Amino acid sequence: MSTVAEPRAGALARPALRPAAVLAIGSASSFLVYLDATIVNVAFPDVRASFDGATLAGLSWILSAYGIVFAALLVPGGRFADVVGGRRLFLAGLTGFTIGSVLCALAPSVPLLVAARVLQAAGGAMLVPASQLLVMAAHPPDQRMKVIAVMSGVAALAAALGPVLGGLMVDLGGWRLVFIVNLPIGLLALALGRRMPSPPVRDLIGRPDLVGSALAVAAVGTLALGAVQGPVWGWGDPRTVATFAGSALLIPLLLWRCARHPAPVLELALFRSRSFSTGNLGALLLGTSFFGLVLANSLFLTQVWDYSVLRAGLAIAPGPLASAVAAIVAGRFTDRIDPRRFIAPGAAISAVSGVWLATQVGPDPAFLAEWLPGTVLMGVGVGLGFATIVAVCVRDLGPAQLGIGSGMSATTRQLGAVLGVAILIAILGPAPGPDAYEAGWWAMAGVALAAVVPVALIGRRAVSAA
Repeated sequence: MSTVAEPRAGALARPALRPAAVLAIGSASSFLVYLDATIVNVAFPDVRASFDGATLAGLSWILSAYGIVFAALLVPGGRFADVVGGRRLFLAGLTGFTIGSVLCALAPSVPLLVAARVLQAAGGAMLVPASQLLVMAAHPPDQRMKVIAVMSGVAALAAALGPVLGGLMVDLGGWRLVFIVNLPIGLLALALGRRMPSPPVRDLIGRPDLVGSALAVAAVGTLALGAVQGPVWGWGDPRTVATFAGSALLIPLLLWRCARHPAPVLELALFRSRSFSTGNLGALLLGTSFFGLVLANSLFLTQVWDYSVLRAGLAIAPGPLASAVAAIVAGRFTDRIDPRRFIAPGAAISAVSGVWLATQVGPDPAFLAEWLPGTVLMGVGVGLGFATIVAVCVRDLGPAQLGIGSGMSATTRQLGAVLGVAILIAILGPAPGPDAYEAGWWAMAGVALAAVVPVALIGRRAVSAA
C-alpha cells in the first residue's frame, strides 16, 4: 500500500488525506482536464468574434493544439509519475494546467491563446496519469476497478458536459469565462493535493529513456496532428500525408527502442496482459464513438435545429447525467462481477443510441419524442461501457506498472477522442445537412458495435492481480 513521503525538516507534518478524499481530488482534477477538451467547442464562435482578422485555420489551432499535445505527452507523463513520484507530478501538472487556464482567459491574441492551450494540455498530460496512480495507491487492490471506474465516469461526464457548461459560461460572460471556471477547483485541489499520500518512487534499472520519450511524443503527436488537421488540410494534402507517413516511421522505431532499453518509456510487456491489450482496444473504439457522438450532437442542435448555445447545452445535459448514474452503479459491482456483463451491453446500447439518432431524429425539433431517448441511451451506454472498460485496462497491473499503465491507457482514450472528431468532421463536410449527420450517427454506431469483439476477449480477473 502507499506510503506518505516524509515531511521536510522543520515543517509541521499534516495528516494524509483519506482514500475517499484522494478519490475526490483526483477525480475533480481530471474533470477539469477532460472538460477543457470539449468546453471550448461551443465557445468557438464567440472567440472568433473577439479577434478581428483571424483566419479560420488559425483559430482551429485553439482546439487542435490541446488535443494533439495532450495525446502526445500522456505516455511520458505516466512514466515520469513512476520516476519522480505521483504527488510531485500531480502538483506540477495541476499548477501548469491552472496557470495555462489563467493565460487563456487573459490572452490578447490568437497565437498567445494557442500557446496557453498548449501549456494547459501539457499540465493535463502530467496530471491525469499521476492522479490515477495516487488514487489506485490510496486504495486496496480489490477496490482498484471500482475507483478507476468512478474516475473514468467523471472524465466521460466532463467531456459530455463541456458543451453544457461552455454554453452557460458564454451566455453569462463570454468565452473568457470558460477558462476562469477552472480556477476555483484548480486552486482548491492544489491546496489539498500536498496532503495526498504518494506511493514510493519506483527504482528503475538505468536512467529513464529520454530519447524514447521524445520518440513517443513525436510518434503520437504526428498521428494526432494528421487526424486532427486532415479534415482541415484535406486528406490528400501533402501535409496530411507527411504527418501520417512520419508517424508510420516513428512508431516501429519507438517499439524497437522500448524493446531494448532497460527503463523504456513504453513497457511492451504490459500488452501480454489480456485485460490490458483487449481493454485498450475496446477503449479506443468506444472513445472514438463517444467523442464523435458528443460533437455530432452539439453541432446538430445548433446548426440544424437552430438551438442557441445555451439551449443546446441544456438539451445535451440528460445524457451526461445518465452516464454518471450508470458509471457509479457499474463501479459498485465491477470488482465482484465479470466486467463484460457491463461493458458488452454498454457498447451495444451506445450503438443503439447512434441508430436511434440516425433513424428517429429529423430536421424539425422534437426534443421529448426524438432527442431525449437517444441522448439518454448514449449516456447509459457510455457509463456502462466506456467508463468500465477504462478500469479493466489497469485491472491486472502490478504496483510498479500503474503509472506507465495509466498513461498508456489514457493515451488510448485520447486517441479515440481525436479519431472520433476527425472521422465525424470528414463525414459532415464543410456545409453539413441532416443527411450528413445521419451518416455520422450511423458511423459512430458501427464503431461502438465493433467494440463488442475485444470486450468478449477480455477474460476474467487474474488471480495474482496486485
